[in-house]
Amino acid sequence: MVTLLFRTIRPLLSVQESLSLQKRAYLVLEAMLQQHSEILHESETRLSILSVMSDSLLLSHVSARHMRLRCIEVLLKEMNEDEVNQACSTVLGEVLICQKDANKKTRDSAVAVLRLLTKRIPPSQLFPQLCSGVV
Repeated sequence: MVTLLFRTIRPLLSVQESLSLQKRAYLVLEAMLQQHSEILHESETRLSILSVMSDSLLLSHVSARHMRLRCIEVLLKEMNEDEVNQACSTVLGEVLICQKDANKKTRDSAVAVLRLLTKRIPPSQLFPQLCSGVV
């Protein structure tokens, strides 16, 4: 049932017509990742879920950024060290850009993701990625 729900909300993550649908899809995804992650990860890997989210980045609405970052944070908490290193290059640009967002919730979520990355990735690997993300 959880897998079917994920397949149902996957196209809604990148819908442009209805902003409320996109926000609700991210809300459902976050709840699924928090409550039923083990069932979801039987059919979808964490990196594949993250790639679905990164593919929808250009189509995501400004008001959905906060929920996107919360989903990314939940995914990163569940990943092992190798997966976090792979995911860092995917999400670091978005996290750094969201540091300057007008919405306080979005900024706070971006800071939480950045703190999580700094705790999980050794500084020798993270610092070059941070420098390239800033430039």
